[in-house]
Amino acid sequence: MTYPELVEFCGSERQAHFLSTRLPYQRMSESELTDAICNLMVRVKECTQRRRPNITLQYIGGIRRDTLRA
Repeated sequence: MTYPELVEFCGSERQAHFLSTRLPYQRMSESELTDAICNLMVRVKECTQRRRPNITLQYIGGIRRDTLRA
């Protein structure tokens, strides 16, 4: 996958840049990239849970948002 394809896959230059610094996207298929992104999100969620247990992770319109539970 090339960087322009990564930008198109993410829908955002900002998200593509973040992923390009953390994942070997050039050697990954779309399904492998999806799995890697899910793993990153779970890892972030787990780290956040230890520090602030009342946080819910939401992925809305291609943008991750941490919101407080009501």
